[in-house]
Amino acid sequence: MAKEKEGMIAGIFKGVLGGLIKDLLKDAAKRTPSFVKSLKSWWYGKTIAIIGPTASGKNSMFSRIKKEQPPAEYIQTRGADEVGDFKFSWRLGDGSPVEFNCKKSINVGGEHDERDRVWAQACAGADVIFYLVDIKQLKEEPSSTLDRIRGDFRWMAEKFRDFKAGVVVQILMNKVDELDFTGSLEDQRQHILDVLKDESDRIHDIARKILGARSASIVGISPISMIDDYLFDVFFVDVLSTVFSKVNQK
Repeated sequence: MAKEKEGMIAGIFKGVLGGLIKDLLKDAAKRTPSFVKSLKSWWYGKTIAIIGPTASGKNSMFSRIKKEQPPAEYIQTRGADEVGDFKFSWRLGDGSPVEFNCKKSINVGGEHDERDRVWAQACAGADVIFYLVDIKQLKEEPSSTLDRIRGDFRWMAEKFRDFKAGVVVQILMNKVDELDFTGSLEDQRQHILDVLKDESDRIHDIARKILGARSASIVGISPISMIDDYLFDVFFVDVLSTVFSKVNQK
């Protein structure tokens, strides 16, 4: 199984998110064309921040969205590193291309001191914040991992007043490719959701206790893999739809 060795990176993509990944319509086929159109329109131009503890998958997600291979070697970022602008495109299920134009990307580290020094810079102006959790670490070292999550949520509680009005947070439980599974691909998605239910409930409870009324800004907790192509496509489509749906239910 491929091992994810990613740096302590958080990426913020400021610019135009013009659509969805190529497999969107597989999941959205049962939805009306107006839903898909509205979903694409909502994501268009959104500012995205990616934060999380050390080695949770931030740099790999940055690479994934850019359609690049996740880094194979350990990378450490200190301070704020401006990556610059980049463009890329995905093709929808009907073959039509959708362009993405991301500007002023910023990478920041995931250590405690990096969180206190530069995460606010990454989150400033974000419409959607992706907070990554290493699910493998959470299962193997639950006490220390949950302590770190609590600390990050306390940071959010303190900084929310400085964030953009209406910002939402989507929690991503990364590295689900590390979970044991021997069934069919069709059953793998539900298996992962079932296996991670306790961890998902625990994170949600922590968020509710620490963030209070602000916990309503957390619109979802989803599994994902930055390494496995199939799992990334399946769950990232779910994430994009979930964020859109929850925001428009408010």
